[in-house]
Amino acid sequence: MTENKENSILRDILLEAAEKEFSQELFEHEQVNVSSRFIREMESMVYNPNRWAKRHKRPRWKKILNIAASIALACSLSLGTLMIFSPTVRAAIVEWVTEWYETYVIYRFFGDQDSIEMPLYKILDLPQGYVETESSIEFSNNIEIHYKNQLSRNPKAKTVKV
Repeated sequence: MTENKENSILRDILLEAAEKEFSQELFEHEQVNVSSRFIREMESMVYNPNRWAKRHKRPRWKKILNIAASIALACSLSLGTLMIFSPTVRAAIVEWVTEWYETYVIYRFFGDQDSIEMPLYKILDLPQGYVETESSIEFSNNIEIHYKNQLSRNPKAKTVKV
């Protein structure tokens, strides 16, 4: 006899024994109405008890974190889809770009140019030992001014970019 047949025969014997033992309780009471969620939970528990127990053993904070990650993924996917199919959304996102570096942050705005010329800002009260080394104008609205610490003995003194 194969193991499958043995299991089915054993199951039938146990079900018959349970029916005989609990027949009075089963047939005396009214049928209980249960929700569809309860039925799904019981079916999943019967189908794979180990997975069901593992899922219910997981702490609540892991469940919440999993839900938050799913929501973040859905939002980023929908934003990406909007960027692909809508030129106005893409233009609004590309319009404002931020570059983060180790010691400074650069904000670049890509939009319609104003007819007004940008003012030139300089540091008037420099810290002790710093001097302006060079100024360069790459574009009409992009000016770089470099400052260097002359008191530093290090030949590779840091140049601060403003």
